[in-house]
Amino acid sequence: MPKYKYIAQNIISNGGIFYALAPFSTMGKGFISGVLEIIKLKIWAIVNGFNPAKCKLLLKPEDVVEDTFLLVSYIGNFSSYSGMVECAGLVQYLNRVKGKVILNMNHYPYHPTIGSKAIKNLRFDYFWAENDLRKNSGYFRTHFGGYSQPFIVTPFAVRDRFANKIKFLDRKPKALAVGSVSLKMSNDPDFVGYFKHDNLQPIRDELFNGIPNNFKDIVVSHVSHINDGGSLRPVRAAPNVTSSIKNWVHNVFNYGQRKYHSLDMPDLFNNYSMHIVGEEVVGMPGIGFAEGMMCGSVFIGLDDPMYTDLGMEPNKHYLTYNGNYLSLLQTVNNSLKNRIMLKHISEAGAEFANKNFKGSAVFNSFCKQLV
Repeated sequence: MPKYKYIAQNIISNGGIFYALAPFSTMGKGFISGVLEIIKLKIWAIVNGFNPAKCKLLLKPEDVVEDTFLLVSYIGNFSSYSGMVECAGLVQYLNRVKGKVILNMNHYPYHPTIGSKAIKNLRFDYFWAENDLRKNSGYFRTHFGGYSQPFIVTPFAVRDRFANKIKFLDRKPKALAVGSVSLKMSNDPDFVGYFKHDNLQPIRDELFNGIPNNFKDIVVSHVSHINDGGSLRPVRAAPNVTSSIKNWVHNVFNYGQRKYHSLDMPDLFNNYSMHIVGEEVVGMPGIGFAEGMMCGSVFIGLDDPMYTDLGMEPNKHYLTYNGNYLSLLQTVNNSLKNRIMLKHISEAGAEFANKNFKGSAVFNSFCKQLV
């Protein structure tokens, strides 16, 4: 995942080698399959600006030796956005690893009953996320409360292109709203039963659906739906060749959030005084909160341990709201009346972000928590 690129970057820049384990799906498929995976890894390295000689593929789990750490994603392997994942073979595959396994829980709320059962037989050593979910999320404890593995917590690592370039008083006196709105959780009885609704990101959803007229002059929304460009269309399963070609073109040029991802986000953050990135109700922040702070934009977020555990202080490093949409908009309106106060928060927030949210700082924090 691009937002975890900093791990490979820091390993390589410190003279190490970044290893990737061959996917379970390649097991037993022969020499050619292994060669293709090696080629894919080398291409990934070149695209991301790494020396391909410093990125190597491990062909079997036993190659992940003691005193090494394997990062594994929970979503996609043990649960999915749609539900069941067949992972019994993968669990057996990973249990052959001799090193320590770190399970990234970034998208844990999708069908957690399924996922929690799926990892029951997995030998893993750490949970990892951008919030201490065991301490701060009742929803996480409901489904993963029986696990005793230590919880690694790191902030988001912000890429170098996010930097403070425009003086605060030269910015537009408005709040920029960003983030992605996921599909509704209506197919997940775990979620709906617990929260009594199907909305993972209620504030983002409100911002996506429209700004009330009396706040349109002070809030600008670039919130995008995850399928803004249309959902993925079948190519091989299309009814005819013409449909296959049309679907392929759609998937390449329109699918997903291509318009949103084409925005110059550092420029946007630098041009606005404040920014909003609505949190997920399951206790996860959005990466944009850290990116905006790095650019000197004042973040408005919940007064919540997901931020204060990182060392952020309300009204010093960021502004808070109570979780209600209209309360959020009113906070923007009231805060813009005191630009000097906002300037001080902007400066303190940017200083905090530069100290704590750069890739090297996050990598060091990550390593210190490995025992």
